Amino acid sequence: NLDSVSTQQVMDKIDEINTFDRRTIIMVSHNAAHLSYAHRVYYLKDGRIIREVVNPQRKQIKPVKEGETIVTELEQLARLYPYDSVETWRVKSMVNYLTQEYTFDQLARLEHATSLFLQGRIDHDAFIKTLVLSFERGGVEIPEKEARRMASVAEKMIDQAADIKRFRARKDNDNIFFSQHKLAERIKDHLLKQYRIKLNKDQTENMVEVIADRVTGVIEEDELNQRFMKGLRSGGLALSENEADDLTRYFEKIIAQGVDVDYKK
Repeated sequence: NLDSVSTQQVMDKIDEINTFDRRTIIMVSHNAAHLSYAHRVYYLKDGRIIREVVNPQRKQIKPVKEGETIVTELEQLARLYPYDSVETWRVKSMVNYLTQEYTFDQLARLEHATSLFLQGRIDHDAFIKTLVLSFERGGVEIPEKEARRMASVAEKMIDQAADIKRFRARKDNDNIFFSQHKLAERIKDHLLKQYRIKLNKDQTENMVEVIADRVTGVIEEDELNQRFMKGLRSGGLALSENEADDLTRYFEKIIAQGVDVDYKK
């Protein structure tokens, strides 16, 4: 039972032996994360080969006869989600088609471009260019209007998240109460502008309190959503369910970008 780093080192060494020493490696594994290393994958059940799949990312030595094997989206999903079951991959494939316009290949490139944007390694214009560029040229191939919308939304979220990150970095400061309400005011203004929601004075005051409680961790996502819908006398905003859901989802995305998380104990 090797850790992830040791496993990676072992697999890289096996790949090196196969590539440079030209040795044939036969590996038996239940770990789908290993599939990307293989030239061919054989699926067995009860001691019998039930399926042979050619890895399109590896140059084949053995000739492939037409109709002998078929590569499906499941192989790609196996690389993206190596620890899920085959049934889960089928579900993901179906849900992707039902809910999204983009293929898994496009989403993978979109994630890579977004990662560079979040890290500040590419600017606003370069991000848009990458999204618009044709798939054959290494881009995501998204319509320019949609790419500009994505870049605009992402940039606004990054700015708001940066405020949260700065606030939480000095959370032990004596002026924390004052600064958290200034932060909550700014986030409130952004959310109302983003969703074009108009509030009265009482709703506005309650919204600042709710945002401050969420940013400081006093309440969780579910309670945030409930307080958006509760009546004014209960400290809520009396919003509709749809309005509350939209605000909650967007705000939680901002928080996810702005809060440093350490899962190591």
